[in-house]
Amino acid sequence: MADHNGEGGAFALLSLLRTGKCGRRLFQVAVLVALVGAGAFLADGTITPSITVVSAVQGFQVGIPSFPNAAVVGISIGILVGVFTSQWPGSSRLGILYGPVLIVFFVVQFMLGIRGITQHPAIFKALNPYYAPKGIGTIWPDGKIGFLKVADAMLATTGAEAMYADIGHFGKTPMRLGWFLVVLPSVLSTYLGQLAMVAADPSLLVTDEQTLYFKQAPRALLWPLIVLTMLASIIASQAVISGTYSIVSQAMSLELLPRLHIKRTDWRIFGQVFIPEICIVMCVITVAITAGCQNSNALAAAYGATVSTSFITTSVLFLLVLMVAWRKPVYWWLPYGGVFGLLDLFIWSSTLTKFPSGGYIPFIMALALILLMLLWSWGARHEANYFQTQTQRWKEEHSQHAVDGLILLPRRLYVFLTGFAAGVPYTYQAFVKKIGVVPKLGMFVTIRFVPVPFVDLQRRFSVREEAPGLYRIRIYIGYAQSIGSLPALIDEGAAQLPPSLLSDEMVFVMGRTAVLADPKRPVFRRLLVHCYAILKRFAVSPDADLGIPRDHIELGTPIEL
Repeated sequence: MADHNGEGGAFALLSLLRTGKCGRRLFQVAVLVALVGAGAFLADGTITPSITVVSAVQGFQVGIPSFPNAAVVGISIGILVGVFTSQWPGSSRLGILYGPVLIVFFVVQFMLGIRGITQHPAIFKALNPYYAPKGIGTIWPDGKIGFLKVADAMLATTGAEAMYADIGHFGKTPMRLGWFLVVLPSVLSTYLGQLAMVAADPSLLVTDEQTLYFKQAPRALLWPLIVLTMLASIIASQAVISGTYSIVSQAMSLELLPRLHIKRTDWRIFGQVFIPEICIVMCVITVAITAGCQNSNALAAAYGATVSTSFITTSVLFLLVLMVAWRKPVYWWLPYGGVFGLLDLFIWSSTLTKFPSGGYIPFIMALALILLMLLWSWGARHEANYFQTQTQRWKEEHSQHAVDGLILLPRRLYVFLTGFAAGVPYTYQAFVKKIGVVPKLGMFVTIRFVPVPFVDLQRRFSVREEAPGLYRIRIYIGYAQSIGSLPALIDEGAAQLPPSLLSDEMVFVMGRTAVLADPKRPVFRRLLVHCYAILKRFAVSPDADLGIPRDHIELGTPIEL
C-alpha cells in the first residue's frame, strides 16, 4: 500500500516522507538510507539476471555431465544479451508473451515439489519456526554453523526484492494475486520437495548439491524441465530489470541522477518505462560479471549482499513512513519493526560474512552509484541556487530597462523556456544584457509533467501576464502524452492564449550552461565541480524532446560554482 503515484521502491517511500511533513534532519537520514537501498537494488539489477540465467543453463551439465563450464558461460552471455535487447516493448507486451510460459513453469514446479514431498512427508515440520534457533546454532556436516547457512540460502528469495519496485510496472492487485495464488505455493512446494529428497537420501548433498533442483524430475522429463527452466530464468530476469528502470526514473525526478531519455511503454500504467541508456549499461556490467564469476556459486555471494541490503533499507524507510507520514500508533509499527526489521537485520548480518568471497562486488557497485547520486544532487542543488540568486523580479528588470534605454524588438514572439514558476528567467536576462534589446512580445514557458495519462486541452495551459506584452505560461503534460513539437502545442492552445501572443513567427531563445570551478574555492570543491560538469555532458537537455526548431537562438552562459 506504500506507493507514490503507483510507483514502489526506496524513492517512492522517500516521496511519501516528503509529502508527510517529515522533519528536515530525519528526512536527510531517510535520503541516505534510500540512497543505500537504491544503490544496492541497482547493483542487484546486474547480478540477479546473471545468476538466474547461469543457474538455469547449468542444467545442461545434469543432462550432459561432460558439458564444459565455458559453454555454460557463453550460452548464458548470449541469453543475457538477448534479454536486454528485447526490453524496448515494455512490461505489458512482454507479459503477454511471457505470462503463459511462467504459469506452466510454476505449475510444473509445484507438481515436482509434491512428488519430492511424498518421499518424506514429515518435511512440513520445516515450516515450524520452533526449529529455527536450533538450526541456526548447530554445526552442520560441512563444518559451517547454521547462522552462515542463512547466507547460503539467500537464493530462495530471488525476485522478492524486486516486487515492491515493480508495482509501477504491474500494479498492486496483479502482484498480490500472482504471489499468493501462483508463486508462493510453487516455490514453497519445490523447496520442501528438495528438502524431502535430502531427508530421504542425505548422500544427495554430497553428489548433487548444485543440481538438486533438476533431480526432482524423472529422467525422461529432464530435458523438457531444463528448457522450461531456461525460459523461466529469462523471464524472471525481466522483473528486476524493469524495477531498475522504475528506480532510475524516480531518482531523476528527485534530481539524484542526470536526466536521460525515458520511453513510456504503456499509457495505462504510470510506472511502465524503458530507459535505453540504463539498459545498455546494465547489459555491459551483467555480461562482465557473468564472464568474471564463471558459475552460480561465485555469483551467490554477491547476490545475497545486495538483496539483504535492499530488504533492510526498505524496512527502515517503511517504518519511518508508518511513524511519520501515516502517523500510525505504536502498536502498528512496533510489531513490524520487531518481527520483519529484526529478521532483515539477522539475514543481512549473515550475508556480510560473504564479503571476502564475492560480497565486495555489489558493495563496490553500490558505493559508486551512491557517490554518483550524491555528486549529481550536490551539483544540481548548487546550480539551481545560483540561478535562483540571479533571478530578478520583473519590477527590478523593467526598471533597469528604463535606465538603460534599451530598444524594443519588432513584433515577433520570443519564447524563453524556464524551470522556475516565478521571477525573470536567467535566459531572458542574458538575452537583454548581451544583445542590448528588449522583446516587445515575450513568453516564459514552463513545462510540467503530471502523474495522469492525459490532460484535457482546456486544462493544459495556465497563463499569467507579467507585464505589458510579456506572459508566463505553464503547460501541463500527462505522462502518456507526447509533446512532439512545442510550437505546434502552443498553436493548439491558441484559444486559451491572449490574442497578442498569436504571432506569425516564434523565435525560441535557449540557454546552455557551462559549469566552471571557482578558482577561489578549495581544491576538493573544484574537483567536485569538474566531476559534476562531466556528468552534465551526459544529461539530456530538457528541451531535447520538445521539437524546437533548429534555427533557434542559443546563449552560452558560464557559471562558477
